[in-house]
Amino acid sequence: MDVSVVIATHNRHEICARAVASALAQQPAPREVIVCDDGSRDETRERFTAWAQDEPRLRYLRRPDSAGGPGPARNLGIAAASGRWLAFLDDDDEWLAGKLAAQRAWCEDGRADVVGTNALRSSGALYFPDLDAPRMPTRHDLLHDNPLVLSTVVAARDLVRAANGFPTARRVGGIADYLLWMRLSDLGARFAVLPEPLVRYDDAADAGRMSDHAVQMHLGIVQTSWRRWGRRPWDRLLLRAAVNQSHKALGVWRERR
Repeated sequence: MDVSVVIATHNRHEICARAVASALAQQPAPREVIVCDDGSRDETRERFTAWAQDEPRLRYLRRPDSAGGPGPARNLGIAAASGRWLAFLDDDDEWLAGKLAAQRAWCEDGRADVVGTNALRSSGALYFPDLDAPRMPTRHDLLHDNPLVLSTVVAARDLVRAANGFPTARRVGGIADYLLWMRLSDLGARFAVLPEPLVRYDDAADAGRMSDHAVQMHLGIVQTSWRRWGRRPWDRLLLRAAVNQSHKALGVWRERR
């Protein structure tokens, strides 16, 4: 499969090695796996430089200083990728056997431009428990909820580049992937989500976060939704999405009071 895998990492060479190995083990094999180092100060550079000397499909790129978030590192990989498709994998997640094989037909027969899958949480539960058949989210669906887990996504490289990759402003925080999906939707991208759980998604750390994290994330989505409508005030779908996201954020805030 003509896919470049982009893995951003920072000071986590041990778990990143697990993610890289899970990508290299896929059948069909990816064209390349690009480790994008966000200025790590541990052994990341030495480890992956040495590995790349023995594994021709592995590439190591590095930012000299940390940007404080994965967006710039991911964009480094997007710019360097040679495959027609981009696959994203967080350094603490892991692909399961058959992941790319399940997405291959959807990518290559023209049915979708962005293809995700279900995932297994750290607890073993499904990320999307009600997903029992392939789903093709519309623009309306996507503006109301994020239908994709980043580490499951394969997307057309040229479309991702046309969308300018991941937003890198610090204020976007943990919603950068969702904002990219919105940009891709604006460009007419077609989305699909497969029901098979083909990624181990590490969300154990999320369980210990302060309860206001969810509020902050929803507020970021609300602010972005209103900004997007402000740039295209004739787009009623954007207006409805902004209103809906505002109601959702209010509900989350009330639950955590």
